[in-house]
Parts: sequence; structure tokens; C-alpha cells
Amino acid sequence: MKKKLVKKTINRKMVSASDIQNIRVLAEQLGEIIPATSINKTGFCFATLAKEYKLKKYWENKGQKKESIANFLKQVYKNHPRVLKKIIRENLSRAIERRHKNGNPILRKEADNLGVTLFKLCIDLRKEIKKLDLPTDRPSIVPPKIEVQKALDVLSLHPILLPDCKKLFIEGHLNESVRKALEKYEVYIRDSSGLTLMGTNLMEQVFNEKNPKIEISKDTDHRRKEGLQEGFKDISRGAMEYWRNYVSHGDEKQIPVQDALSMLGAISHLIYVVQKSKENI
Repeated sequence: MKKKLVKKTINRKMVSASDIQNIRVLAEQLGEIIPATSINKTGFCFATLAKEYKLKKYWENKGQKKESIANFLKQVYKNHPRVLKKIIRENLSRAIERRHKNGNPILRKEADNLGVTLFKLCIDLRKEIKKLDLPTDRPSIVPPKIEVQKALDVLSLHPILLPDCKKLFIEGHLNESVRKALEKYEVYIRDSSGLTLMGTNLMEQVFNEKNPKIEISKDTDHRRKEGLQEGFKDISRGAMEYWRNYVSHGDEKQIPVQDALSMLGAISHLIYVVQKSKENI
């Protein structure tokens, strides 16, 4: 006896003009937390999610990222509304982590606005969104933007500053990353010179242009050599006096990221100069 073939039907949802309007708003909101595409083909993005949820046929790279996301959301909402809810529910925490790592944390208001838009599309995640641990205001400790983190790699910090100072910087502890770098520089100079002094007194004695413990330059021009030595002493002394006081008070706000980046680069340079002078002895 032949089996009767049953044709599988798909319950498509009617998409109204207001639905389309809300989907476009949703595309803009989700586009702020989940990128359309990724340089890494397996990276977290809508294109990858389309593959993971077997919805690749609905993903079209239209050039404009918002249009690609809006079209994808519209097609999934029309053909698989429950799956759309599942995608958002299962990946919202992942999106929050991504934004935090990129130095732009999702705030409570932004998440609540997303919940309102979803509710207009009959996707109710308001209670779940309310339970998320999100800040009301931008936290003082947040990782720098990803491009700034990459800039730190370009600087090639001295190994003495790694991994501690770099890790602190990437995690958003900018003051502490500079304070730690200054501490490491001070210890390096103390160990290299054999002196037990600290701070500005240490730098003045070690790099004294008349009788240096560590000679920065081997220049044959005495005047130029003395000028280089004195200049290096003043920079090192200034780092201990100015930068250390600038970052070492616990109640201070985090310094601007460009300041922290510049200071780490400068401290690294000082260590490289001292290391080179020691090698040339």
C-alpha cells in the first residue's frame, strides 16, 4: 500500500506596514550590538547567525548593512517568527559582552528601548531584558575601543611591562596600567644602578649628568652628551613626579585613553633607552 505524501506547510506571518516600520527600527537597534558581517568568517555577526540557524537563504549582503539586517529580519519574522525570538534571546548576552569588550557598554535605556520595539512585533522579552545586569550610566572602568587596543600592539611595549600593564589597559584600568608601568620602571632603574633610593631622588642620582650611575649616551661631543644625560634625567624625574601623582590617587577618575596610551609608550621608550645604554657598556 502506498504511503500518502503529506505536503509540509509553512505558516507565514502577515507583515503590515507598521511591522515593516518597526522591523527597520529593530534593524538599527540590533545593528548597534550585532554587526552585519565580520572580517573573520566565523565571527559573531548576522551573516554567521544566519548560517547557524539554517536561515542563510534569507541573508543577502546588500552593501548597506542596515538594509541587509532589515531584510533578514523581515524574512525571518514573516516565515519563522518564533525563530527570530529565539535568535535574539540566545544571542543578546553575547552581544552585550561584545559591546563591553569594544569599550562601548550597552546601557539600561538602550536595552529597554530594544525590548519596546520587540514587543511591538509581538516578541515579548521585556522581563528577560529587565533581569540583565546593565549599567544605567556609562561605567568609569570600560575597555578602550578595539582600534585603541590594537594601537597598543603597534607600540611594542618593552617586555618588562608585559603582560601586566597591557592587560590592565585592555581591561580599562588605565590609571593602574600607567602606575604599574612607572613602578616597573623604578624597580628596573634601582636594580640596574644598585641604589636603594626611590622616585625622583633615584632618577636624579642615577642619571646625574656630572656623575651618572647609568650613562645614557656615548657621544664624543661632551656638551651634547651632558645635555642628553640631563634631559633623560629630567624626563625620568618628571615621570616619577608628575605622572605618578597624576594616576596614583585611588579616588581619581580614569585618565583619558590617549593619555594612558602615550604614557605607556613613553615609559616603554625610557626602558629601551636604558637597556641599550647598558648593552653598550
